[in-house]
Amino acid sequence: MNFALPFNESDKKLAAYLDTPNIVVSIEHIPVQNHRLRIISTHQLGDQPDSTVVFIHGTPGSLSDFKAFLKDTALLAKYTLVGIDRPGYGGSLDGLPIEGIEEQAHVLMQAIQKAGFKNLILVGHSYGGPIAAKMAADFPNEVKGLLLLAPVNEAESEPKYKFWALLGSHIPFRWVLPSAIVNASVEKLEHPAELEKLESGWGKIQCPTIHLHGDRDFLAPPSNMAFTRHLIPAVHYKLIELADENHFLPWTQHEKIKEVLLDFG
Repeated sequence: MNFALPFNESDKKLAAYLDTPNIVVSIEHIPVQNHRLRIISTHQLGDQPDSTVVFIHGTPGSLSDFKAFLKDTALLAKYTLVGIDRPGYGGSLDGLPIEGIEEQAHVLMQAIQKAGFKNLILVGHSYGGPIAAKMAADFPNEVKGLLLLAPVNEAESEPKYKFWALLGSHIPFRWVLPSAIVNASVEKLEHPAELEKLESGWGKIQCPTIHLHGDRDFLAPPSNMAFTRHLIPAVHYKLIELADENHFLPWTQHEKIKEVLLDFG
């Protein structure tokens, strides 16, 4: 397995990585409430596709987790591709992280709408999964598809990480840890309660939803599969269980994720 977690790559570095013939790259910092959210979008030179795939990272993380997708030519032939840094991560470090799932979902949607993207397919990895799901539930007219990658949806899956979250929230450790880890600690302490609040909202999802999950995921245990399957209406939901796979699907399952996205719409 070959992956890394770059918590805050600069605009310049990401622009250089994405610099590819016939691909238009746009980097924006969108003000929403007390935050400025970094959004990077790519599309083929010429007419911009009407449909947009938006990638939402986990905790910790950044849009860099999906940067390989932003230059995938097969996806660019069909979609505008968008990566967004959630508040408190990556290029969206202005202001504190947002602890609530609902508030995060609404802030992200405001930024996406300000940037002018529409006909959205949301891709959420790890804790980005329930945030993307909340966006789909609350904005059914904007979201036409949902792809969950190893989502942490079940509140009971979270308490085992409380020690790690408490460690990062104490002042001596805050001085030496990266901002992304400190912000993740603040956010993670609220995860179980926030996931419990979300439970009543899963049934409001009206768009096609595909859930990819590894059977050896130690961060989002396989119980998340049964949990999610029982809450999202069966008519909209499809589970794809991946044998011998772990939590890091954006790095290990690029081709499978691309295949699923190309089948949407």
